[in-house]
Amino acid sequence: MLGREVRIKIEGSPDEENKCNPLLLLNGRKVNYSMLKYISPQRIQSVDVLKSLVAVEKYGDKAQHGAILITLISNSVIELSKSAF
Repeated sequence: MLGREVRIKIEGSPDEENKCNPLLLLNGRKVNYSMLKYISPQRIQSVDVLKSLVAVEKYGDKAQHGAILITLISNSVIELSKSAF
């Protein structure tokens, strides 16, 4: 999609005020949902969704509403400011 802006949207996209958001991890690091606007879909290698029980087993109580794991292609680098965490 050359020349077109592409956006990632999670259906029913959570907002920062909602306390029932799934945990969002980008390359294994917790990030805010606002970071999605900086990720080009072409740079995504995989997206995994963990349901509540499995997510809690792996990531603890912070993942009680599930987890979304986004892995970027290995040669992709994204600069994350401290506000993203």
